[in-house]
Amino acid sequence: MSELLRTELRQMLSAYLDGRQDKAFVSQIEGLVIEGFQDEAWFDEVSEDLALFVPGGGTYYLDEEALAVTLRTLLKRLADASGGGADSCTEHPNAEHGWSAGAFNDSVINCAHDCGEASTCGG
Repeated sequence: MSELLRTELRQMLSAYLDGRQDKAFVSQIEGLVIEGFQDEAWFDEVSEDLALFVPGGGTYYLDEEALAVTLRTLLKRLADASGGGADSCTEHPNAEHGWSAGAFNDSVINCAHDCGEASTCGG
């Protein structure tokens, strides 16, 4: 995948985590994932979660917070892959607020607090 597509995806994931959570925007994220990331190990899970997103959720659908868990984990993974130490949630000063294992791999740490600093910790 190109670094340009990776950067664009990181920006879109950050925008979602910052509150841009409408269906049209999620469809744009889904399109970018399908266009440029089919060879990634996380593709199946992320594309499925994006496809299952419906604002407010439902019996068989993901709501904004459920999708945020997946996208936060992906953002962390992309930051780690590019050597993005500054984007690492593990270095956040509010780390005591709560942590959980990522959806993709128990070694992926997911910042689970609302610190208002999505660009630096994904939270």
